[in-house]
Amino acid sequence: MTRNDPSLQQELKSFEHGDRKIELVFIGIGLNKEELEESLDRCLLQPDELNFWKKNNKRKLSTVSD
Repeated sequence: MTRNDPSLQQELKSFEHGDRKIELVFIGIGLNKEELEESLDRCLLQPDELNFWKKNNKRKLSTVSD
């Protein structure tokens, strides 16, 4: 499936922010996968933080998308 595949395009439209994603690759010997995942997960916004951001930036977001 390619980025221009119609079924993929339809699926991406269902996501709030389209096809945005980030992929990180860690290469190394002896990496502690669980510890690394936990550290990165702590960097993510919590649902209440995201909702606060959305609520307080709604006006700004609507002017950007117009």
